[in-house]
Amino acid sequence: MDRFINGIKDHCWNDFCKDWIERRDGLKYPKEANFRSYLGRPEMKDEYYTHISSPSHLTAESISTHELFEIRLLCADKRGSKYPIVALVDFGTCEKIYEFDCDGNSIYGIMKLHYEKIFFHPGDYVVTTDGTIGIYANHWYMFASLESDGTENLELNGRGSYKRPANEEEIAKLNEMLWVHDLKWNNETKQLENIK
Repeated sequence: MDRFINGIKDHCWNDFCKDWIERRDGLKYPKEANFRSYLGRPEMKDEYYTHISSPSHLTAESISTHELFEIRLLCADKRGSKYPIVALVDFGTCEKIYEFDCDGNSIYGIMKLHYEKIFFHPGDYVVTTDGTIGIYANHWYMFASLESDGTENLELNGRGSYKRPANEEEIAKLNEMLWVHDLKWNNETKQLENIK
């Protein structure tokens, strides 16, 4: 698993956020051609598909504590201001309005915009948006998975949007399911193996 953080070089945060707002229906992905130069190159199609199906997250980071907060973007083109990006920052008990400049910095330098994208590799334990725990195979499939309804799948199966890496408890749960079926995951050979 690789994490790609920020790295917005070829355009401003407000351009990035405009596109994010347009695509926040969840049916489309933000434009990221500036982040990965190989997009559109046929010989790199596997990386391209991994790229577009990887989860991405836009948050606000506290400059002093480095804590990340969920945000709701309101606009990225506020007229007549050096801070065109407007967002509601969620502090748990309340949301506060923050304005950010084209470099992603808030007024008074309290917060900055934070973008993260996760790239999974075969063998990474993942959780999908529908709660399935699985071992990542590629952009569409998993080697083994435990569905949120308890259904067990032990071969390439399942489609879904990958939401995040699995935590230790979820990894243990999936490994326990494999153990019951006399199987284990071999991360060197990237396959399920019989224990006996």
